[in-house]
Amino acid sequence: MDRLTAFRLFLRTLDRGGIAAAGRSLGLPATAASRTLHDLEDDLAVRLFDRTTRHVAPTEAGRRLAVRITPLLESLDAAMAEAREMHEEATGTLRIVARRSYALRHVVPHLTAFRAAHPRVEIDLALTEQTGLVPAHGVDLIIRLGLPAGKSFIGHPLASGRRILCASPSYIARHGAPATPDTVLQHPCLTYREE
Repeated sequence: MDRLTAFRLFLRTLDRGGIAAAGRSLGLPATAASRTLHDLEDDLAVRLFDRTTRHVAPTEAGRRLAVRITPLLESLDAAMAEAREMHEEATGTLRIVARRSYALRHVVPHLTAFRAAHPRVEIDLALTEQTGLVPAHGVDLIIRLGLPAGKSFIGHPLASGRRILCASPSYIARHGAPATPDTVLQHPCLTYREE
């Protein structure tokens, strides 16, 4: 027996004042509706209705059951409607961790348009200068520099860039120009520290 359907039919019978009308409203033939209510009474080992050929009235057990399950079914219906809305329209909090330098230039300018398109989504944007960002509990999206080290999450390239090694003419005059990338390691440089 589908107990949820049986409870819905039980409440609909109270509302409509008859089993056949309640069954029709749920798409059930009168015989199936009557059988479902009998099965519910058998399952609960209590009579829920006093039945006559023209009238159906709840027993004391039926009235008490209705009082207890009505708010539960209403809450379940509301939860199911909310779940359907979430499928139809994005909602909730999107937690993003991103490199500060990248996010200020490429993410923040698009947040207003994103919020206009998805008004029920809250953005929680955390900015950092860490280079080796990895997935963390509660974070939905990480925008990082370079390929991820592990295979535990899905990566998509957002942009590519090139790096330019720069030096002032006075630096080159004092230290000389590096001949190969390896010789850069012997030069005093400003670089990102891996964290």
